[in-house]
Amino acid sequence: MTNARSATNTIPTPVLQKVMNIEVSIAPPQQLGACNDGLHSNYPITGGTFSAMGDKGDWYQGKVLPSGADFFIEYADGSGRMNAIYSLQGPEQELINIHNTGLFEVTSQGQQRLQAGQWPLPETDYRCRCTPLLRVARGPLAWLDHQVLTGVVGYPDSDRVSIVIYRLA
Repeated sequence: MTNARSATNTIPTPVLQKVMNIEVSIAPPQQLGACNDGLHSNYPITGGTFSAMGDKGDWYQGKVLPSGADFFIEYADGSGRMNAIYSLQGPEQELINIHNTGLFEVTSQGQQRLQAGQWPLPETDYRCRCTPLLRVARGPLAWLDHQVLTGVVGYPDSDRVSIVIYRLA
């Protein structure tokens, strides 16, 4: 008879490997308004840059296309859900579509600063994690289409979002 506990010990622990950095420029929010689940704001994506690891380990540069938006929902406690959909253009002019969902959480100090109208917050006052889904049809970045990804999101300026994406290796 097989011991269930020993079977779980054979499952490897995933390792994170950094595969992409994205700097996204955003416009001021377009307010959809208060809905049943929170305050909805659309943050249009106006451009930006990215670097990503290719299939042979080389890093490639590209741009964030001025399209799409983060359809953000802010909850009463200041936390929220990101739901960003946009496109990148890779080194061979290939398109990379991203659907990035995530959770934004703030500390009590961060809540106070938000209520006082402060943005962006210091990194110690929030945590934002995401699960990007990439669609890449061809080129040296096509391997990213078949990866399980997670990311860390930062807000260095009121008009810029920084995202570091990792694959579960």
